[in-house]
Amino acid sequence: MRAVSARGLFGGAALVLALAVAPDARAQSAAALQDAMNRFEEGLDAAAAAHRTGDPAKWEEARVKFQQAYAVVRRPSLVFNLAYSEENLDRRLEAIEHYREYLRFADRPKEADARARLERLLGQVGQLRIEAPAGAEIELDGVWLPQRAPLEDTVPVLAGRHRVRMRHGPHEATMLADAAEGRLTRVHLAPKAPVAAAKGNDGPRIAVTAALGGLAVAGLAAAAGLKVHESSLAARQGVLQEGFGPSACASAADARCDELARVTDQRQQADVLAGVAVGVSVAAAAGAVASFLWLGPRAPRDSAAAPPRLLVGFGSAQLRGTF
Repeated sequence: MRAVSARGLFGGAALVLALAVAPDARAQSAAALQDAMNRFEEGLDAAAAAHRTGDPAKWEEARVKFQQAYAVVRRPSLVFNLAYSEENLDRRLEAIEHYREYLRFADRPKEADARARLERLLGQVGQLRIEAPAGAEIELDGVWLPQRAPLEDTVPVLAGRHRVRMRHGPHEATMLADAAEGRLTRVHLAPKAPVAAAKGNDGPRIAVTAALGGLAVAGLAAAAGLKVHESSLAARQGVLQEGFGPSACASAADARCDELARVTDQRQQADVLAGVAVGVSVAAAAGAVASFLWLGPRAPRDSAAAPPRLLVGFGSAQLRGTF
């Protein structure tokens, strides 16, 4: 097994020893472990060639080989070398993720080097400090993060505007955050507290609605009664007009002519009053509906619904808002 002396790389022997004793390695098949070691050696060879020639294609070859081994087993030497190759390819976000992963191992002999590289990379990107209720799922630019809130670390992002979304049970919140290199942007996502139903005296609404509803019903009943009365008057008018010509009462003085005139006037009055009763009934019904909708208790105005604000401080920013 070949050890590579290029600055920043772990030698291959470190991985062989790690694979021989690691509990997670023993759980893998011998063939898979051998393949991971082969890919790691190939990655070291490609990285050494990249150091000699400065060829980015060799760094990409090394990264791919380390990534293939990483898919089988994860040990400090492998994770560090993967981050190192990503750094040389200017894949800053991925390198940050893997340097952080390396620093979480108990065995990290290149800790000082990893921390220095991590700090330098963090100065070249923006960072989001995403705050959300515990257990909330976080989506960044359309991709769900593997961890749920609370997040252990800041989230590195390239400079620019980013869409952050939270999902916590039935609640969701979405915000836009502007990130700048070397700056921390705090994104606070909190579900709006349920608005409690306003309590108040419902008596006036009930009284007004009931009164107007009763008036509407009474108006319809009156209109119906007047139409029945008008129909009976129409029948009486027809009886009185039997035997009369069109101008029978123009010159003759007859008691039946007086009654016919009276019945005709009463019929016209009944018809007019029936129309008035219908109009009153419709207006009262509309008033009942309006009183029920507009005179009820109302929830207080929720000031939390204001648009989110970006508050800029010393070297950091804070984005707050609710939904």
